[in-house]
Amino acid sequence: MSHPSAVLWLLTLVCCAGASAAREPGPEEGVAVGGSLRAAGLRRVHQERGFLAPGQRHSFAVEVPGGCAAVVSASAPGLRDLDLAVYDPEGTLLGEDVEPDDHPTVRWCGDGGRVYVVARAYEGAGRYELAVWTGDAPSMRAALGDVPAPAALSELEEALRGRGLRTLRRERWIDLPAAGEPVRFPVQLRPGRCIAVVAEASVSLELAVELESRTLDEAPGRQVAITTCADRGQATASVRGPAPARVRVRVLEGASAEVGGEGALWLGTSQAQRGASPALPAGWVVAARGEGRWSAGRAQSFDGCGRLQVWIARGGGELTLWVGGRLVARGSALVADVCGQSSVVSDAPARVAWRWLSREAP
Repeated sequence: MSHPSAVLWLLTLVCCAGASAAREPGPEEGVAVGGSLRAAGLRRVHQERGFLAPGQRHSFAVEVPGGCAAVVSASAPGLRDLDLAVYDPEGTLLGEDVEPDDHPTVRWCGDGGRVYVVARAYEGAGRYELAVWTGDAPSMRAALGDVPAPAALSELEEALRGRGLRTLRRERWIDLPAAGEPVRFPVQLRPGRCIAVVAEASVSLELAVELESRTLDEAPGRQVAITTCADRGQATASVRGPAPARVRVRVLEGASAEVGGEGALWLGTSQAQRGASPALPAGWVVAARGEGRWSAGRAQSFDGCGRLQVWIARGGGELTLWVGGRLVARGSALVADVCGQSSVVSDAPARVAWRWLSREAP
């Protein structure tokens, strides 16, 4: 969410970007300027700088006192879309900013303690700066303005998120102009990704998504969703219903390889389904298993030969599997045949389960 202070930091970073090859920004440049935040009574407790490649994530833990806190950011011009999310140690999402911009801000209030911040280069690559500020609610409001609390997820959305989909962009609200008249809006499709368009209202709605070759629609209802794994181009979604009515629309997205393809979106058969154990393949038996809370960046080592299954049982983030220093797999549920030393890392706090499989004796 944009605010005057963030724009100032962004302009400072952009103006200095041309000199970045000669030196790194000093401690009072870019995000670190923060004069208006200090003047409002906020205190900076942490700062991060770095470079993100397209799709790359960076996570870190920070202790914050009770009250309110905010993560503010700025990016060099090449990093066109930066997303932020903040989790508690249980893997619960405290806040996120997935607006299509390069200066996200996440704000939350609570009792304090350790939180985990995850930054992701959604589009482009380049340098970024993040700073964590703390203070009381009035000071935070004076510095950053009013930030609306995220709306609670519906049951339908929870089910889709459980299958590996995540909110792509902040919700939008649509006012239907007249009974039966559709409201259309564009939906971006990307290679290797699946999306779900979700519409909710207090009245019965009709939802449709027009692709290049066909139109998808769904039976009317107060909560309707359409999913597709079409891998390119621009789709057009339309919603209609009785007027006057206000419709809440969200778009969710996930990697096709994790979700399991278009059929698995509805059937829930994907091995990447969060919270559910992967299927046990024929001819294999469980030799060992375990489950526990993993912190962000923790590497869990495994030593042996067999088929390793690791999945996120609860929480957010992504897992990576490394064998011999080489990245083998990435996702919310991993399956690989390994022999020797291997390790799995979670980029956000989560409850993770694993099991070793061995061939069934003849």
